[in-house]
Amino acid sequence: MLHAYQSAWIPKDLMRPERQVSLVDALISAANEWSVTLHTNKGLAGGSDYALSSTAETAMSPEVLDAFALLICAADGPPAWPGTPGHQPDVEQGRIQAAAVSRAMAPIRALVPNAGA
Repeated sequence: MLHAYQSAWIPKDLMRPERQVSLVDALISAANEWSVTLHTNKGLAGGSDYALSSTAETAMSPEVLDAFALLICAADGPPAWPGTPGHQPDVEQGRIQAAAVSRAMAPIRALVPNAGA
């Protein structure tokens, strides 16, 4: 059962030497709150002109064109089937985890406010 999911496109601009410290600081702050993952196979920064122009004409967030990665922060629990003994959703645990995901994403959102994912 999914408790929380937030993501952000991380722009290639943050890989410039003068921006790397701010990216690392945000990632460490986020990871101190909850697990985050960088999916470097998702962003299109550095892609071919064809890939970029084709994607620009689809229903994708435009931030993907300049992103080197998609950062994902999510929380889940075991499968839940309301009314089935032993398989009820743990609503309180879901709320706790959702709050942790939001706290983890705060430094990322501060660094990349229009992350678009």
